[in-house]
Amino acid sequence: MHNLNWFRGEVNSIVNVTFDAVTSRMVDMAIEFGQWECFKTLASHFGEHFRTYKYYDLATDKNKYPFPEDIYKFVGAERYDLDDDELTELSIGDFNQRNLDSTERMLVPLSNEEFALWPAPEAALSNGLRVFYKRRPKKMVNGNDVCELPEEYHYFVVFKAVDNLLLKPNIQVSNQQKYEMTRVEYQKLMTDTIKPIDEVGCTSIVDNDPY
Repeated sequence: MHNLNWFRGEVNSIVNVTFDAVTSRMVDMAIEFGQWECFKTLASHFGEHFRTYKYYDLATDKNKYPFPEDIYKFVGAERYDLDDDELTELSIGDFNQRNLDSTERMLVPLSNEEFALWPAPEAALSNGLRVFYKRRPKKMVNGNDVCELPEEYHYFVVFKAVDNLLLKPNIQVSNQQKYEMTRVEYQKLMTDTIKPIDEVGCTSIVDNDPY
């Protein structure tokens, strides 16, 4: 697997970037942008690799809770059932259309950041809720941090990073042959593998593009 230093080297081999404190940060931000573009474009190809879950402690009469900070797509949830003495699947509902007299237990996404439980917990309960979701890939911060995306997609990241840098003043392609090779790899991926990212049974909760 390739780390951040590898991506820095690939980008630097294509464009005329002199690494100092300012341009190094600019290059890292472009690589981060490229990784995000690759992930959200090809998310359906990464299978279960980014699927995970988070447990929540429930508080008495509290019905609103934050989604995990690294969420990309909400998948589903389970809530502890005192009668069954186990976690059971929750319905996904609309908070404005709920029946106030209904005892049906549901989770309602309110925004990209927050969800509500209905009905509100009657008592505090440790690990009383489990939320399943697909997370975003971790950011590469240090040179040895490894990209979590499959290696066959890494030139997608490089191409998008280079294109992002070329929007900056005074940055140009310095190795046209390498740039064309990277562009061909990117186009091949787009032609051969791209599919819609929405998946059956998943509620789309997508983080805003950081750029």
